[in-house]
Amino acid sequence: MRKGGSAVPPGGSGWEVLRHAGVTAALADGGLVEWCLALEELGAGCHDITAVRAGRAFLDAHPGERLPDAMTTAAPAVATADRDLLLCAAYAVGLGRACLEAAQNRAADRVITGRRQIEYQGTSHRLAEAALELALARITVWHAAWYEDQGRPDGHAAPAAAGASVETALTCAHTLVQAYGAAGTSDPDVVRLYRGAYALTQLCGSPRGLWQTAGERWLATA
Repeated sequence: MRKGGSAVPPGGSGWEVLRHAGVTAALADGGLVEWCLALEELGAGCHDITAVRAGRAFLDAHPGERLPDAMTTAAPAVATADRDLLLCAAYAVGLGRACLEAAQNRAADRVITGRRQIEYQGTSHRLAEAALELALARITVWHAAWYEDQGRPDGHAAPAAAGASVETALTCAHTLVQAYGAAGTSDPDVVRLYRGAYALTQLCGSPRGLWQTAGERWLATA
């Protein structure tokens, strides 16, 4: 997936990434967990996922059919809203990972008053906390996707996973900006990742709204 993504410019179509990586056929027979793994990689490259979401919605609506070679940009079916939300949550995890990796590289290379930035306690703590938050969000997404694959969806799990993932991506984006400082405002890669993280609130919804939805669903079934 990562090798295939390098052949498509950042922000390019996620469907093209899948085709370059040769995994479209495999995903057609895969479960939601496998799709979430692929979406994390697409998020790490900030690739557009519109066609990928449409592909997943097509398979949900037409089980057992062959995945088309080309996908339209139609919106995902309403009936698969939670499954689609988990794809977007996995994408958010990938984007957060890209922000964190860029922040780690910057902190390792940047020298401030004779010491690498990562050697300062404040920076190392921020990176560690963001890494832990990212790992927990990824597990939350996988957990929810696994239950979806088993035909035992947990009503509140999808919005909870999305809330955790979007919040984590924003945390990692802030960590990235703090690592770069003022230099980040003129770095196109930093700006792209930062804007991508905030665009997740339109893709998935705000963390506050997602957590509220998860809480309401949990109370309704408790």
